[in-house]
Amino acid sequence: MINYRKANQNELETIMSLVVRTFTGEQGIPKELNYLPQEKEPRWYCAEENGHIIGAVAFFRDRGNWHAGRFALEPAYRGRHIGTNLAAFALRDMFDSGICEIVMEGRPATVHILTKLGAETTGKEFPFYASTCTPMRLTCERFYEA
Repeated sequence: MINYRKANQNELETIMSLVVRTFTGEQGIPKELNYLPQEKEPRWYCAEENGHIIGAVAFFRDRGNWHAGRFALEPAYRGRHIGTNLAAFALRDMFDSGICEIVMEGRPATVHILTKLGAETTGKEFPFYASTCTPMRLTCERFYEA
């Protein structure tokens, strides 16, 4: 059974290993771009199975806005709606905490997931390392309507 929850501080090393494998190993993004400094107030969420973290997503502040990013899932678990469930759990928690809007730049798989959860594109897809990103935003209202 998959458990979705907020990540603990002592799990960040494991989570960052997954993030680096996903973004640097699979997508060619420089390793240093994967990390979120504490001044951005990162909030991490994870999916775990049998005590092993298999997925993660972060939310962080930047220039007065809340952003979503670092969405990573172990390859063996992709295509089973675990990423969608993790995103829904984390977004629900963020919006329940009083945040009204979250912005992001998503890879094609993330765009697919977030569109199902009510997100809308706010700009054109653009190249970013080995793939593309699309600017998006999701409001609390659209999330709960989806």
